[in-house]
Amino acid sequence: MRKVNLKDVPKQEKKSPKGKFGRITKNISVALGREPESLDLSKRHPFDLALVRIPKGKFLCPYHVHAAESELYLVLSGRGSVRDKHGIIEVEAGDAFFFQPGEAHQLWNSNDEDFVYYVIAIIPVAAARRVIPVTIPTAKNGL
Repeated sequence: MRKVNLKDVPKQEKKSPKGKFGRITKNISVALGREPESLDLSKRHPFDLALVRIPKGKFLCPYHVHAAESELYLVLSGRGSVRDKHGIIEVEAGDAFFFQPGEAHQLWNSNDEDFVYYVIAIIPVAAARRVIPVTIPTAKNGL
């Protein structure tokens, strides 16, 4: 068995150059010994578990889709906005939501307090971990 306490998991802060995107992540699976790039089953888990905090006014990342990865979210505190093909919904502490492979999505914090959640990403062993940006059709590009 492997065990870790959240207080001992290092924080990783990511920010985009222009400041639109930003997050602080604790990669729990990595702290438990997962080697993210390895395809050796003894060095990886079939999932990733992370604790993520999105500060006020920041987006996690652009609207995107995963080719083979499913993601399960559980909101711990704060409120956030979640965009998918159906539109935008607000989520809050206690809400859980799930995206299957191929479902485009985006998360951000449009509220005054930090948006904090756990995310479990289920990653098939044979699949390459790929994120695919989604192009939004507009009248300008004729789509």
